[in-house]
Amino acid sequence: MSLFLYNTDADCPSRKGRFPLLIKEGFAATSGPITFGRQLGRLSPGDTLLMYENGVGVVAVGIVSEYWDEGVHEPPKYYQPGEDGFPHEYRIRVNWDRSFADSPISVAQIRTRIGYIPQGAVVRMIKWKGEMEDLVREHEALQKGLRQISLNRKLKAVR
Repeated sequence: MSLFLYNTDADCPSRKGRFPLLIKEGFAATSGPITFGRQLGRLSPGDTLLMYENGVGVVAVGIVSEYWDEGVHEPPKYYQPGEDGFPHEYRIRVNWDRSFADSPISVAQIRTRIGYIPQGAVVRMIKWKGEMEDLVREHEALQKGLRQISLNRKLKAVR
C-alpha cells in the first residue's frame, strides 16, 4: 500500500480549520478543474493518507476505503459552493482512524524530518515514506505518553 499526503487546501482563509468535517464525515475532497479530481484517482483502497493542513501540519491519518468514482458532487460538503469558482467537489471515502486535531505533527517537525513540505492536493510519498511513517509512530507514542502522565497526575490528585 502507498502513502500519500493530502492537503486540505486551507491556504484559503475560509477553509482554515474546517478539516474536522472531513474526519467526522469520513472523506477527502478536492475542487476545481477535473485535474484535481484525477488526483483522487491515484488513490486505492488500503492506501494511507496523511491529512495536511497548511500552516498547521498533519492533523489526521486515514485509510482510503474506495476508488474515486470519477463523479462531480454537488452541492459540495467541504468547499463552500462557488468559493473557488466551482460549484462542485470531488470526493473519496476515507476512514480517518487517527486524529491529531488537538496536537498535530507540526510543519516544523515535517521540515526537520524530510527537509521540505510537499506541495499539491495529493502527493505520493515515495522517497520519504519511511521517514513519514516513523514520524507518525513517534508522534503517537509521544501523545500516548503524555496522556499517561496526565492520567497519573489526576490519580495522584484524587488520592
